[in-house]
Amino acid sequence: MTYRRSSWIAYLLLSPALVCLAVFRLWPIATTLLGSLYSQSIMQAGKDVFVGLNNYTLLFRDPIFWQSLWVTIKLNLVINPLQVFIALLLAIMANQRFRGIGFYRLLFFIPLGVSVPIASILWRIMLDPNSGLANSLINLLGIPSQPFLINKDQALWCIVAIATWKGASFWMIFLWAGLQDIPRQLYEAARI
Repeated sequence: MTYRRSSWIAYLLLSPALVCLAVFRLWPIATTLLGSLYSQSIMQAGKDVFVGLNNYTLLFRDPIFWQSLWVTIKLNLVINPLQVFIALLLAIMANQRFRGIGFYRLLFFIPLGVSVPIASILWRIMLDPNSGLANSLINLLGIPSQPFLINKDQALWCIVAIATWKGASFWMIFLWAGLQDIPRQLYEAARI
């Protein structure tokens, strides 16, 4: 009797989380999958025509879809190892003890305090091809202005740099916490 009662209480306690999961995760996925089987016209609002898997057939035949998928894969193959590597370097630097380390730690955490929309606006202004800070600085070196976010060869790498600036400090927290947990005796033993 106590086993059944305790399992009933467990389900009761889990029910709010399960309801939220169903409402905010499963329901949108189900409605999106169902909606993808219909053709919806902007001109004729409310008039949906069932087309089955035709939308998927058109999608998989579209070369732009495959190109965007490849760019997404390339972005993730570059950005994830890069963020972890830079985060590890920052964590090692933050773990050091020297005068003024508090200021450097503050600089490492600044990207976390900037929201994604604000960071996007700031980077857009800094990388503006006409009056951006980046082009002003490289013009001082005699290099002509660059179309950072407009040029198809440079845009992906600018996005990688911006996302790494924002994400590396996030991962640094976890790595730094792990480094803080290593006892000093292990460092001394490694030196010997």
